[in-house]
Amino acid sequence: MSGLLDAWLVGAGLSVLAALTVWLAGRGLRHRFAGAEVSLWRAARWVALLPLVLAPLIYLVPQAPIVFEGGGLELGPARTFADPVPATGLLAPPAVRFDLPVRDALALAYLAGLVLMLGLCALRHAARRNWLRRCREASREERRPLEAMAQRLGIRAPEMRVGPADISPFLTGWRGVVVMPEAGGMTPSARHYALAHELSHLRRGDERDRLIGAALVTLNWFNWPLRQIERELHAAREMACDRDTLTALGGAQRKAYAAALIDMMRTSAPTVSAFGPTNRRLREMRIQAIMTQTAAKKGRALWLAATVLATVVPLASAQALVTERRPADSAEIVQLDTRVRSAEAPVTPVGEQRVRARAPQGEPLSVVVSEPYPAPVPVRALEPASEPASEVVPAPVVEPLPVVAPASPQLTHPVVEGRITSRYGERPARPAGAPIFHHGYDIAVQRGTPVAAPGEGVVVHAAAGYRGSEAWGNTIAIDHGQGWQTVYAHLEGFDVQVGDRVSAGDQIGRVGATGRVTGPHVHVELHHNGERVDPTGQVPGLD
Repeated sequence: MSGLLDAWLVGAGLSVLAALTVWLAGRGLRHRFAGAEVSLWRAARWVALLPLVLAPLIYLVPQAPIVFEGGGLELGPARTFADPVPATGLLAPPAVRFDLPVRDALALAYLAGLVLMLGLCALRHAARRNWLRRCREASREERRPLEAMAQRLGIRAPEMRVGPADISPFLTGWRGVVVMPEAGGMTPSARHYALAHELSHLRRGDERDRLIGAALVTLNWFNWPLRQIERELHAAREMACDRDTLTALGGAQRKAYAAALIDMMRTSAPTVSAFGPTNRRLREMRIQAIMTQTAAKKGRALWLAATVLATVVPLASAQALVTERRPADSAEIVQLDTRVRSAEAPVTPVGEQRVRARAPQGEPLSVVVSEPYPAPVPVRALEPASEPASEVVPAPVVEPLPVVAPASPQLTHPVVEGRITSRYGERPARPAGAPIFHHGYDIAVQRGTPVAAPGEGVVVHAAAGYRGSEAWGNTIAIDHGQGWQTVYAHLEGFDVQVGDRVSAGDQIGRVGATGRVTGPHVHVELHHNGERVDPTGQVPGLD
């Protein structure tokens, strides 16, 4: 859940940046693309909201890290084992993460602002309902001009209510309710043009678009540039409605329509979509647009909207880079074989076992081979390089020793409670080309979760990196005695240092995402005499 909240916070920040960018760009373009402002500002609205839509989608797409496993150097007959590079993510993006106090503070601030904005919306809604209750339903005679104009515009006549004589006509509500003043409050010509204007709003769906914008501004109250975009969109809708109204009435009525609009501007319009606006800048813009007869061109509007929406591609790419994605259930593994064998003495690939060879003089010779190979190859006698044949060295007699299971380590406490994403052993359902064997456990859990020592021991390593590789991140190794060691990688920090003696359950560090990783988890290994062994059943919680 914290990762999803981090993704949302990143999206919110990018949303403000995107809204500010398109708002400034739109202000510079609106005069060059007169008649296409509605398409411009609607596209700007959705570009501003895009990061918030992409935030959960990017986070929920799992990113499987690529795991590198490889051997060390093998010099001579007895192989010297070196620990591999741990399970890590390849080229992980620099994800933006928030500390717990910062994350909680931002979340609480947003919720507090949202509650305040919802309260203001509730007050405005109640005031609107009270206003409509004070208005009476229009009579049949008063509805007749409305129905005639609706038929002329090709729409269904909406509900009509009549209010006091000192109000301006306006359209309100999702379904659309036209509120007109009493007959004495307007001249017949102004009433005619006001009805045409509000019905044009209804046909265009402007009131519904305004309500959608109001809801978006409420949910994104922190996004001041989005509020400015909605104001520009409101002005563009009014001017576009004026153009559509004049197209329906005829261009010859342009001066009379402008005169009626100027006359209504002298009244105090309510705080909804109105024929007579109170904003002085919007008044001047509408009168200028009406008198200059600027026509909207669909091709220009589509081209402009497509240009604005083209900013989606770099915006989405940048957001995908800085957003932390949830870890996958399993990792793709690439095997890196870095073994180098000496040519002085061959290594007999007879599997992981201990063999005894007897030389001609009868002195025993022990050879340890610690890594299995695909197919066993029999040991052959070395033939002499010269005659006579009687001096040929006889073949050694190979006698396998019984395999003695090492004593179990005294581990009694689970390392961490979390989701196991990768186990020790064979994995038939592995990615194509990946090795079938995995040598540790990966436990995914929230960053900062305490990591405990499973048993008593001495800390022998507590530093960034391990065995010369920084890919492990912050790593701790504990020696539990009798050749047993446990290793913990990708920690966020250290609560112990080298030389400290710990007991079962003591906190040694915290889960992190250091090294080559894509998400917070801890990588746990169990070693015996320097060799990795299966921790299942040995380390509590790993089963």
